[in-house]
Amino acid sequence: MRSTIVAGAVLALTLLTAAPAQAAPEISERTCEATYHGTFTRAQGVKTCTWTYRASYGGPRIEKSGGLVVVDSTYSYEYVGLRYSVVVTGTTVTQTQKGNGPVTTTWGTEQVLDEYVAPYDCLRREYTNGVHTDDVSIDFAECQSLGLFTA
Repeated sequence: MRSTIVAGAVLALTLLTAAPAQAAPEISERTCEATYHGTFTRAQGVKTCTWTYRASYGGPRIEKSGGLVVVDSTYSYEYVGLRYSVVVTGTTVTQTQKGNGPVTTTWGTEQVLDEYVAPYDCLRREYTNGVHTDDVSIDFAECQSLGLFTA
């Protein structure tokens, strides 16, 4: 029994020491350009990959009404354009590696790259006896023609 335990321990130690060492992460031109759409440089044994990390942030929902249309004493409706503002930011990221050493990552300052308003729905909001009863999605073109997607 004891020889079985010792033999098992020796076998495990042999397998552990024979396993190849895990390679350090490496900056490569292919990964830099294909994956990150970055710029790869190599100078004096130092590899550098620089790219821009982009993020988009959506703001709160914005509603714009085309005004209430009264059909009769019990039914009215309005067209409502729904949109939200979007801010696109970019941060420059630089990774450097000397030889096969550790990779160092440096993040720059976040900057605004773009801002725009994105329409996402056009509604006919219906009222019966002055009470909101339904929102019906309709063609974007209707709200576009009424200018409901603009500020």
